[in-house]
Amino acid sequence: MNLNNGTPLNDVIIAEVVFDSSCQPAGVGFRGPFGSCEPRHVILRTLNVDLHVRLSGSNGHASLMGQVLSRRGLGAVQDANVHLLVNGKHVTSAKPDRLGEFRFQDVPNEGLSLQVDLSSLTLIGSLRTPNPVTKFM
Repeated sequence: MNLNNGTPLNDVIIAEVVFDSSCQPAGVGFRGPFGSCEPRHVILRTLNVDLHVRLSGSNGHASLMGQVLSRRGLGAVQDANVHLLVNGKHVTSAKPDRLGEFRFQDVPNEGLSLQVDLSSLTLIGSLRTPNPVTKFM
């Protein structure tokens, strides 16, 4: 199987969104104006891997920072390739560092998904929500 970036894949698993801060109600007493520019936090989960993502932006520019973590107690996953997809098309890729962290700059504001290629499987997680991603900008 090939996805848009041409990487051959064996097993593909769709990651489940287990937390999305844009879907959580705001707490009473938080400072700042209604609809303030807080970063959006998302946790995507598969059988053995969690993908923690933070979307933030200012002055019309968005960035995405994430971390690939093993759910088997092994810590960060370094031997992965992370691909940013926009509306299903490959935009750019990053290699996680020793902590499993990766970053993308100048991220589009809609249609985002992440593809993580591991040695034995590929996971794909959508960052699309009913509320547009522009909420964090």
